[in-house]
Amino acid sequence: MTAKMVSKPYRDQSRSDWMQIRVSVMRWVLRVKLATHIRKFGGLLLATARKSIVEDSRRDDFWGAIRTGQDQLVGRNALGRLLMELREEFKKHGSEFFANVEPLIIDDFKLFDEPIERVIVQTERVQIVHASDLTELDMLCDSSAQDGSSFESSSREPAQNESDSKLNMRYPKRLIEVDLPIRRISAHARREKSIRHGHISTLHIWWARRPLAACRAVLCASLWPDPVDELCPQAFRDAAAKAVNEFSRAIRKSEAVQKIMGEYSGGFIALETKPIDSNNPEHWNTLRYLLFDFIADFASWEASTEPHFLKTARALTQAAHEALGGESDTRPLVVDPFAGGGSIPLEALRIGADAFASDLNPVAVLLNKVVLEYIPKYGKRLADAVRKYGQEIKEQAEKELGKFYPKDPDGATPIAYLWARTITCEGPGCGVEVPLMRSLWL
Repeated sequence: MTAKMVSKPYRDQSRSDWMQIRVSVMRWVLRVKLATHIRKFGGLLLATARKSIVEDSRRDDFWGAIRTGQDQLVGRNALGRLLMELREEFKKHGSEFFANVEPLIIDDFKLFDEPIERVIVQTERVQIVHASDLTELDMLCDSSAQDGSSFESSSREPAQNESDSKLNMRYPKRLIEVDLPIRRISAHARREKSIRHGHISTLHIWWARRPLAACRAVLCASLWPDPVDELCPQAFRDAAAKAVNEFSRAIRKSEAVQKIMGEYSGGFIALETKPIDSNNPEHWNTLRYLLFDFIADFASWEASTEPHFLKTARALTQAAHEALGGESDTRPLVVDPFAGGGSIPLEALRIGADAFASDLNPVAVLLNKVVLEYIPKYGKRLADAVRKYGQEIKEQAEKELGKFYPKDPDGATPIAYLWARTITCEGPGCGVEVPLMRSLWL
């Protein structure tokens, strides 16, 4: 708060691009603060565990959240989200990771007209502060509260407004909220109707089955953040840039990938000479539309089992999950309470998420258990078992029911009987029984 008041008279001298770089600068400042106060600041971050960190502000709904009622906080809470992002990095990498903090790759990144160099700090191991060790922690919380920050780190039960604030916090946009290559995805979905071998539609007929291509594309775009959004975690940008750069190298090596992507491979091939730099904001828009190109081509039936596509999609899904607060040893969960033919949960598993599927119709439940549980677990053994026991049931049924299906004079075996009312023909000398039915087709 003191720094803010000191800088207030100089607001008219702010950088012209401040609104575009402010989140990146704040992320860098927090990393430097953690590096230089690793024990106190790091201990405080770790003590918050998985609680939400919210900048409780009276006026600022960008960096913080404003109380609109006793149990509501509304705003972007950019500072709180950056602190939670930093906390997850700290948990994952430890204090040694912050020994060097690189300067931002932006124009005129200076302090008192001098270029800001790498910040090198002699770090010390951080001891995790538990909620029971409240002496130093209470002092830290009190001092942070004076400048308007609100850290929930005591051992008390969460207040009602904590859960409500989670509902009102604004998260980074997902790709589906920005754009979607619908024309290309729809073309793959239409073509999918003619595919029979290997498609789940051959397992059992189901009305209104959703195209796998569309489900796969929508799930990717719903789970992956938009790298251009200023609230997008830098950890996801880093992982996405790495995955896209690696995928570009796979295009050169794999004829299958080249064939799938066709004319849309150019943007990826160009990365061989100029790879994506996740720390350069000018590259974020390129990264966004390369992700859209990837999603559009991944909707292809051939791409659904291509190893390079699967590896990249699963890496992006896991990176998004961890960058948005998920534990490193878990996967995002996709829930479909009315799963029907199972297209959505199947594609969730394909792209590296966990799936929970259910339905009111017991046939749909059985279909989903077969597709999501039995086939992945038993594979070819399941198909062999179905053939074996199906043949046994057929033979047993023929023994018990064969007498009700006597062979025709030509030796053919009837497979069904059609029942119908009959009348006797009243024509002179006729008397034939005539079935009252429009067609003899099954």
